[in-house]
Amino acid sequence: IRMSKPKILLVESDGTESRVFVETCECHGLEVMVVANGHEAVSAMENQANGIDLVVTELAMAEGDGLWLQKWMRTNRPRIPIILTTGCFAAQNTQVRGLFDRVFEKPLGPDQWQQILFLAVLGARVRSR
Repeated sequence: IRMSKPKILLVESDGTESRVFVETCECHGLEVMVVANGHEAVSAMENQANGIDLVVTELAMAEGDGLWLQKWMRTNRPRIPIILTTGCFAAQNTQVRGLFDRVFEKPLGPDQWQQILFLAVLGARVRSR
């Protein structure tokens, strides 16, 4: 059995953040699909039903914010872990923190990168069974 490359869906409207994230993940053998908002993320997941191992999203976006996406995922893709990365107050808000599998404050440090990579690889292993 050949395990496919772990695939992360990054929902991020900032091009600089996206480039850094993609470069880091690809250096570690992960595949990253980047979309700019929650509505694009839903389209991507509907087209890649079994291909996404992990979703990493920001909170504030113009169309379909991180909370909207989290609610959609819990109903439609409950087995895919979702990580929130945010530079705003949400990282300190325990009610918001409880909605996501992990919440990291931007900018991401080495510990957060390691956890994201681990969750993506773990998700790919579960999917390949």
